[in-house]
Amino acid sequence: MSASARSPLEGMESISWDGLHHAYGSAADVPSQLKALPSADVEERHLARHQLWGNVYHQGTRWQTSCHVVPFLTDLMDDQATPDRPAVVDLLRAVAPAIRTRCRGQSG
Repeated sequence: MSASARSPLEGMESISWDGLHHAYGSAADVPSQLKALPSADVEERHLARHQLWGNVYHQGTRWQTSCHVVPFLTDLMDDQATPDRPAVVDLLRAVAPAIRTRCRGQSG
């Protein structure tokens, strides 16, 4: 990503994550999980993906927070610098239907 390119996580701070919920309660932990997805540390990425799967797509259920992670997962998927992009795509494919089923009329 060049210095002038937009960060895949740009705009994340404008969402009131602590006012959203996921499978285990408040979504205040989601920003740190999203930030860990492009980490150079393999274990950090793995843990973040595992936590996100459980939080935003728990046992096949999409949650309120699922709507809000889709744009960031999409941007991470599109960013060539994101490691483990296929894993990001898998998570995106799981939560993306939330746009259609849970997100209509919601605001950040």
